[in-house]
Amino acid sequence: MPDAEFWKRKLLAFLHDPPAKAMDIRQHEEMALAFAKAAIPGWVEGADDDLLRALRDTDWTAAAADRFTFPKAKCAASFTGATGSTFRHPLGGSELELRLPPTAGKAQEILQNAYGGIKTEDFRTRFFFYWRRWMEEAVRSDGGRSLAYFPADTRIPDHTIWTHMSVASALQACRDTDRTIRPAFLVFQLGPVQEFIAAARSTRDLWSGSYLLSWLTAHAIKAVTDRLGPDNIIFPALRGQGIFDVLHRDLYESATYADGKGGEETLWERMYMDGRKRDRARLARVLLNPTLPNRFLALVPASGDRAGDHLARAAEEAIHEELRAISASCWDAFAKLATDVGQPPQDGWKTRWDKQVELWPQVTWTVLPWEHDIAKGLSDFDSLPVNATANADEAPATVLQAFHKLATQTMPVQDRDPRYYSDADRDDTGKGKTRLNNPGFLWSANVQTAEFAHAARRNTREFAQFVTDPNQDGARKDALTGREEIIGSENLWDALRSVTESPLKDNEGPYGAVTLIKRLWCRRAPGYLLDKLGIDDKLMHDTLRFESVEDIAKSNDDSSPYVAIIAMDGDEMGKWISGAKTPAFLDQLAESAESYFHGKIPKNLRRPLTPSYHMQFSEALANFANHVAGRIVRRYDGQLIYAGGDDVLAMLPADKALRCAQALRAAFRGKQSELPDQDPVRDFNLAFAADGFLLVDAEYPIIVPGPRADVSCGIAIGHSSHPLQVLVREAQAAEKRAKKDPDQGGFGRAAFAVSLLKRGGETVHWGAQWDSPALPLYQTYCGLRGRTQQEKEYSPISGKFPYALAALLHPYRLETGAIEDGFDPLRVIPLEFDHVLEQQAAGLKGDRKTLREPAIRYLGWLQSQFDAGRKTAFAEFENLFLTAAFIERSRGEEE
Repeated sequence: MPDAEFWKRKLLAFLHDPPAKAMDIRQHEEMALAFAKAAIPGWVEGADDDLLRALRDTDWTAAAADRFTFPKAKCAASFTGATGSTFRHPLGGSELELRLPPTAGKAQEILQNAYGGIKTEDFRTRFFFYWRRWMEEAVRSDGGRSLAYFPADTRIPDHTIWTHMSVASALQACRDTDRTIRPAFLVFQLGPVQEFIAAARSTRDLWSGSYLLSWLTAHAIKAVTDRLGPDNIIFPALRGQGIFDVLHRDLYESATYADGKGGEETLWERMYMDGRKRDRARLARVLLNPTLPNRFLALVPASGDRAGDHLARAAEEAIHEELRAISASCWDAFAKLATDVGQPPQDGWKTRWDKQVELWPQVTWTVLPWEHDIAKGLSDFDSLPVNATANADEAPATVLQAFHKLATQTMPVQDRDPRYYSDADRDDTGKGKTRLNNPGFLWSANVQTAEFAHAARRNTREFAQFVTDPNQDGARKDALTGREEIIGSENLWDALRSVTESPLKDNEGPYGAVTLIKRLWCRRAPGYLLDKLGIDDKLMHDTLRFESVEDIAKSNDDSSPYVAIIAMDGDEMGKWISGAKTPAFLDQLAESAESYFHGKIPKNLRRPLTPSYHMQFSEALANFANHVAGRIVRRYDGQLIYAGGDDVLAMLPADKALRCAQALRAAFRGKQSELPDQDPVRDFNLAFAADGFLLVDAEYPIIVPGPRADVSCGIAIGHSSHPLQVLVREAQAAEKRAKKDPDQGGFGRAAFAVSLLKRGGETVHWGAQWDSPALPLYQTYCGLRGRTQQEKEYSPISGKFPYALAALLHPYRLETGAIEDGFDPLRVIPLEFDHVLEQQAAGLKGDRKTLREPAIRYLGWLQSQFDAGRKTAFAEFENLFLTAAFIERSRGEEE
């Protein structure tokens, strides 16, 4: 198919439903035709009308994949702005009330004005505009804010019309040469990740490693979207991703608008307004945000010249091609440094460099065509491990089988929509309709099979011998990774360390090629990344703010030299993605639909997994990473290292880390009530429109994972001179400890864990679940102690309180878990605590219950942890106070 025709058909498929369909379902085809005529230059009456109608099967496949096969002409739900015009959070647990335009005509007018004035005849450019900008332009119009959440189906208003439009256009790209829709899933992953990012000496190095992974992944994604379109990427969500946008800057600058003042502006200028200083600062924050994860899921054709295996190879080559370009730029900069210190490159240096770069990326991918036989697809799905590890009512295969039974057996025959059955009577007499005809029904089975196949592929990856050059045996290894041989000689590195303007400090190195690329590619020389982003070194420095670990430590309130690494990760994300934690189907339905299905299905039957659910979930994760995580970390004087959706890595002053972690969790869940008490909402420039929906910079509400999702967090605190790799590793270990079950030494998810790395070598561990009594006790104690040196001098509690308590509890050996028979922690520990209160908190006088009551509640929770199998639970009691003392102490106070 000619390229122009391919993109024209995709655009028509995207416009098959008008965004305001929910307000006037009877007239929606006429509304869609009006939008299509406006979008297609040179519309040919008759031929193009026929083409638009011929693409309806993409809508049917998208509908079959996106929602249950609802009964025909029943369950209709009103969506006119009256009570009931709400959007249900796709992960459940909340609703967003929508203020609709007064009429469908007004909504249509807002939508028409949103794309008016664009000047381009190129169908690919027009498609990118409609996908990237139409919704954003519409919701910024007067009365248009709610258009972002107009539902695709009023009977189950938990996925938007915009995601459904994207599913339809993505399926259109999967047509075979005979015009049949034959999709496949492509799962693609780039590594290594954690060890690569952690191999760092500075804050900038940490950021650089994570940004490089996002940058290379973006190039892999672009290799797919150049052929199919951005709508074909199911995960991650790409709209608004700064890195993805900048790779398409030429395209966005080629499209111009009439600006309403007799002039023109490009689409890029409209998105980022990069003229004024304030706008350039905002642009830099967006573009420098490493928010693309290292993997993606794409809907691709199973065959043809755009087949998934061709695209996967193109994506892999795109990574290597871009890495070669970065490498060449960095090699030139390194060679110049070497020459400037009188040690020009020798034979073999470049050979070693190039081979190390070639061997570094670990790319795996899997392409799996959709199963079209529904009976076989259900049977195969049932055998996957994802079902064996889930509870019986949560198993994704069980859910899909239940909906298959509902559609083919339970629902009255006369209610079944004949469009979705292969054995429906032509006259719709009520016979047959027992065999579903659309493979879209198997979305969850197909995607989980693809993920399983990719996991198997990763477990069997090749192990190539790490041979780079004939002289590598006996050569010194990279000081950070311990794997690659160094580039250059010992004499070179001695010379480089002595140069004042060198990007290498006098006490570091030597390094191999990949570590040097991390250090150099984002610097003024060679300037590779700066040139690609179109920003200067000063703007990058002002945006990233912190060059070194010591710079971050200086932001502690009381000059403490300690810093913290936060490693946050979403809980049970695999279950959310597999469908094992989707909300109850009945809870997501409009009232009329819920009444119809009541009694026909179990009350707790989970909503089936669908493409729009996947896309909305991806969007929620991307919104948190793109718009929220960074501003919260900045608010606490920290540096965001990485935010890949639910996965966050950040560095902060030690005394702000725990509050930052609380705020990140509150924003992830969209729960204002969970923000730290002392931090006003205005400090984040955020507002909470409803649980799970945030207003960022007072714009339209963005969706975040919501109140049914949760996160766990690891925090490692150490001196600013502590090896950065160790701090990152300890934070990641703490995060895993927070997620473990109590009988495995953890806190059972929805938790945090802190590791204090003291300079004398001792490590103190503490943690708890977020909603336990631990944080209220911690905050009460810190509030009584005060945060500044002056407040501490007049505190009613002595600074010796935690150490006195620890000394009294130490003989009981609580940290060993060896609780002797007859020893009652709930009787003994309060007695010791009261003694310390009397000795070290004399200033509280008759108000000791302020601290004692939350302490007793915390002990009760520790008893529940002990009963659940965590035998060292009671050691957490003294560690809470030791942690508070360590974090909140001033410079010079003893550890």
